Amino acid sequence: MKPTLEDYYKDIPQDDLIECEDNIFLYNNLFTDMMIEAVCIIDFQKRTFYDVADHDFFLCGYSRSEAKSMGYQFFKEIIHPDDLFMWAEIHNSILKYFHRQDMEEKEVHYFTCKIRLKSSFQFRKTPYYMMSDVRLRPVFINRNLKYGLCFFTSSHEKTSGHLCVHFKEKKIYREYSFRTKKWIDNKRLRLSLREKEILMLTQNGLNREDKATMLCVSVKTIDNATNRLFKKCNVKNIMQAEKKASTNRLIYDKNNKTKTL
Repeated sequence: MKPTLEDYYKDIPQDDLIECEDNIFLYNNLFTDMMIEAVCIIDFQKRTFYDVADHDFFLCGYSRSEAKSMGYQFFKEIIHPDDLFMWAEIHNSILKYFHRQDMEEKEVHYFTCKIRLKSSFQFRKTPYYMMSDVRLRPVFINRNLKYGLCFFTSSHEKTSGHLCVHFKEKKIYREYSFRTKKWIDNKRLRLSLREKEILMLTQNGLNREDKATMLCVSVKTIDNATNRLFKKCNVKNIMQAEKKASTNRLIYDKNNKTKTL
């Protein structure tokens, strides 16, 4: 018998929570309206939302109260039908990750994945779905995983999935294989100083000639470094490279110091 979507979401035991739990999200209430990303806080134990920011990239035309009242059922309304089971597997894989014997909760920084969300903009009669980049920060209460702080923003990726876990101090990240159901270690992407300079100047609106003048090099040097950057980031243009580097905090990462090429 083929499992239903609800079968993928298992009941999670309730745990005693500390009295000052609500204070954890003080900054969420203060800053979500100023953030570029759409923010929601998932309550893993109650299978609902602790809070949802008033951002239509995630709400997709629904109101905050509608999203919170629907709980996990809201995902059925906004996620592409072909991605629903993948999202359920992503959800369960994150929960199961913290049962690993070699896992320390303090080591994990955040999880990332790609998923298609319904857009509130209607270009055709059929719904339009946008690829979104999702970052999820796990929050533990009394050493038990309780919440997930989720940040949604647009992505240039063409395929859903790409579930990864990123660490605070390690030079690796782990990527989940949807085929083998295992986590695979990969080296963390590192940018040269020249590549960071090019991306920083891109953020300031400089073209290739302006970048060459600013860095006292030839335009050909800029082009060569930019092409290496595209290959390293697996992108096709400078906008995609800047987006990927910014999302993964590679441009201003003080722990990722490299020499100019």
